Amino acid sequence: MSTPNAIAAAEDTDLIGCPPDCLLSTILSLLPLDAAARTSVLSHQWRHLWPSTLLRLIDSNLPSPFWYHSTVISRILTFHRGNAISFHISLNRPSSADLDSWLRILTAKCLQELC
Repeated sequence: MSTPNAIAAAEDTDLIGCPPDCLLSTILSLLPLDAAARTSVLSHQWRHLWPSTLLRLIDSNLPSPFWYHSTVISRILTFHRGNAISFHISLNRPSSADLDSWLRILTAKCLQELC
């Protein structure tokens, strides 16, 4: 029979943070952007992972209204430390200055796919 202290210790165990970072990063890179960013509340171990995981930025997945997407996209690209797998822009018509800035940042992030 378990003691109250053993039960409390088991309840405090962070099981979602048990997999290695490389596996957690792969999972995060497959999630929609907003869901991946929200994972930082799941576990202490996950807090540092999203900003450095592979980025899949699809503007149609960003929350509305779309008129501020340029600002949101610029902030995501600026603060995200990881490389970029894909960048899809379909809803927004960025200014030439924004587009130039984004392409420079994405080039440094080793972008693999641009749509």
